[in-house]
Amino acid sequence: MRAVLERVVPDARALDGTAEALPIEDGAVDAVTAASAFHWFDGPVAAAEFHRVLRPGGKVALLWNRRRLDQPIHQAVDEIIGRYRRRTPSHHRGEWREPLESGGLFEPAAEREVPFEQALDADRFVDRFSSISFVAALPDGTREQVIERLRAVAAGEEQPIRLGYTAEVYVYRRVG
Repeated sequence: MRAVLERVVPDARALDGTAEALPIEDGAVDAVTAASAFHWFDGPVAAAEFHRVLRPGGKVALLWNRRRLDQPIHQAVDEIIGRYRRRTPSHHRGEWREPLESGGLFEPAAEREVPFEQALDADRFVDRFSSISFVAALPDGTREQVIERLRAVAAGEEQPIRLGYTAEVYVYRRVG
């Protein structure tokens, strides 16, 4: 992703760092964003680091795209991949909220849900679901079986395949 950013936005300055160790001075930024990622961070450490780099009143915006599991196509995908999730971090469990809401560093400022649809051909459909972290990490033989089952689902769908999602946005304001 960094290579794409540097190619597409050559004036952007990308820094080496992690959510838990940002190479940014104290109080230097107005906002911190993370898309489909905060549930992978060490939440308490990342929250403290976000607080450190934000100016007073600065905001953290966290975003996720939630699959519409009421749709038959997503139900079919979940039937295939759901058994491999195990205890993979997930924003669905809501565990990510605790580090931001319990430490006194942030307060909720806004939440928004926006429905949208993604239209994919069969190959991109398979790529989309086989790139999920716990699917991509499966042993080769198991991953190939999952991919074949995804291909079978895609083959039975009208093209392009329309996937419903809800974009979730959570904004927190720095306290202090």
